[in-house]
Amino acid sequence: EPDGVEYQIKRVYRHPEYKQGLRTFDIALIELDLTRRVRKGAPRPLRTIPYDEIPVANRSFPAGSPVRVYGWGNTSFE
Repeated sequence: EPDGVEYQIKRVYRHPEYKQGLRTFDIALIELDLTRRVRKGAPRPLRTIPYDEIPVANRSFPAGSPVRVYGWGNTSFE
């Protein structure tokens, strides 16, 4: 896309139990270096993802509640 901003990656935090080749714990957090813009464009504000300490088992989800899922997951099995 012609708009937006691209930043260098500062650090990658892998899940401590991740093992390449297995399909478990395949998750990481990526910290961006906000001082090093690669591509300049019309920046949109960056938002952090809030951490919610309430376990899912202790919540109620009324019918019709919006749900968002982020990630790529498996796209094929070998």
